[in-house]
Amino acid sequence: MAERRKLTSNPESNMPENDRQYLERTGASAQIRDALAKIIENRPLEPVAFLADYFESFDSGADVTTKAFRQITLTHHSKPAFDTNLRIAYDILSTKKVIKNLTRSPGYPECLGAPVQSDFFAKNLKGINGAVYLELLDMVCKGFPTPIIERLLSKIGCRNHEAVVFDIFKTGLFTCFVLKDYLAQAESLFKSLDIHDTGKANKILCDAVLQQLFLAVNGTNDEINSVLEVGYSLSPDKIYGALTKAMAGSSRNSTTTISCDQFLVQAADSFLTKVNRVR
Repeated sequence: MAERRKLTSNPESNMPENDRQYLERTGASAQIRDALAKIIENRPLEPVAFLADYFESFDSGADVTTKAFRQITLTHHSKPAFDTNLRIAYDILSTKKVIKNLTRSPGYPECLGAPVQSDFFAKNLKGINGAVYLELLDMVCKGFPTPIIERLLSKIGCRNHEAVVFDIFKTGLFTCFVLKDYLAQAESLFKSLDIHDTGKANKILCDAVLQQLFLAVNGTNDEINSVLEVGYSLSPDKIYGALTKAMAGSSRNSTTTISCDQFLVQAADSFLTKVNRVR
């Protein structure tokens, strides 16, 4: 009886098949092996959630840009597997057909200039061009204050019709993810100043912390990933000393405040001084 339950019908041959044959025929075994290999390669903190995201990336109804985004967010950018995921995402996007009239999309930075109209570029194109690249960057930078996105794209963006080689693709996305972590650290610093949880903090104290961020960022080498260490390297003693000095030299009646977005924009400016233009 037990053996009989293991046998199912093969719709292609009408012959009974066991569990192993069923899994091999449907491709489930290969996908599960690949998923386990991905877990070992990426070593996520939450393997079950990682598996859910991994299998979601196979959604046949998803746009290829969404699939590429899911692929590059499978692991943190500091892990070796991130480079592999970037290459897979690049290959996924290379299959996308693009039909563009090359008009500037809403929010497209003026500094990149208006794409030139051309009958050639109105045809179906395959591969990574500026339009596809910017679409993916938009997903990664979702939630960034608009001024930060504009300044970032002025450094790593491309015009819609420009071809984007893998090195530029990799550098641009890596920069976005490092900036994302950096902004999270800056936001944490702001919240420590926003003692009443109003979304605003004393400008004098914020300026003192921003100055420490600027000095720390500009004290690193030219590599973007070294900027990520800034938030960790800022010691509490340095922050406390800067805040104490700022309060001692200011009027106690000062009530000028700035918002979290304003703080983040100024913090991002320090970061973006380390980012070279892709061209």
